[in-house]
Amino acid sequence: MRHLVSKANACLPPESRIGKLSFDRAGWDAELLTWLSEEQEIVPVTWVKRTNSNVKGLDELDETEFVPTDMEMPLGKTGKQHIVNVADTTLDFSKLGEQRVVVLETNTQKRIGIYTTAPHPRDVPLSDEQGLSTVGLMDTMRYKQRIENRFKVEVNEMESDALPTHKTYPATLIEAYDLDQAHKQLGNAQRRLDKYTTLEQQQQQLYEESRLDTHQFNLLNKRSHRLRRKAEREIESLSQELTRLQLDQKGQPVLATPTEALDVRKLTLLNLFKLHALTALKILARRLGLPEAGPERLWRSFFAYGDRVEFDHEQHIATVYARPFPRAQMQQAYERLCSELYDVPITLTRNGISYQVRFSW
Repeated sequence: MRHLVSKANACLPPESRIGKLSFDRAGWDAELLTWLSEEQEIVPVTWVKRTNSNVKGLDELDETEFVPTDMEMPLGKTGKQHIVNVADTTLDFSKLGEQRVVVLETNTQKRIGIYTTAPHPRDVPLSDEQGLSTVGLMDTMRYKQRIENRFKVEVNEMESDALPTHKTYPATLIEAYDLDQAHKQLGNAQRRLDKYTTLEQQQQQLYEESRLDTHQFNLLNKRSHRLRRKAEREIESLSQELTRLQLDQKGQPVLATPTEALDVRKLTLLNLFKLHALTALKILARRLGLPEAGPERLWRSFFAYGDRVEFDHEQHIATVYARPFPRAQMQQAYERLCSELYDVPITLTRNGISYQVRFSW
């Protein structure tokens, strides 16, 4: 990631360079996070890795720091999860110190953290583009997960975890809609609402008649209230969907949802770097007589024998030297490659001076 980010920012104009970078918890590494924020001045946004100490820290956060919410959010490959509480707070990490986290609590009481060094907009001037609100952080990971899943499933781009966040633009998401199933779900939700509304009334009556003590009443009433609210939210959500239904050209019902799409041009640039590097490795392997070799094989057989580069500042020639190869076959392949490259116009720029590259064997 360090190499790709450095290359990308070296090629991009200043106003378009990566300022915020979101990625999966596989990239959770104290040195990498510190390098991004302190050396590159890039704001990392990533899931808190579920180590024992991190999970303990999340679980020990006081409930008073959370505010209730009601939303669904794609988390990993398990699909959408129901988020019921959110906290924007700080957590003390062993190698990173106290850092900002947005904690999502699901309806199964699982707490999931989003780590970032981005300040809250209220703490920085309006001109500071690194500021990210609570909702902004959640949207960043939501958009990242949605696009990552699409790349992995539809485009088969299996290494597209790192996603630079920059700009969004309004879009309309069109999805096929099962109208019969929606009406069925709406009817079921209405019946559950009637059931739990009646149940709450019955529990209240039993409590007033002293047939339930306070503990029993609170326990039963809390469950009934939660299930009634869940049914109300489902009815509200389905009703809103039904009002937004449209018919496509074939007369089939579709659901049009206003949304925001993420500008993925920087992600495309990073993938192009990987694609060009892979192509170069394949060409190199073929010229070395290793057509099936992968990067690890090339490193063991070829790259590990690099020696030095000498610069002739008068004739502006850079000569590349390699150590002798232990296998005669590889030595011959390297010499043949050098012979082929001798007349190829390869140049490099150093301190503003262009040098012609030559290979010695």
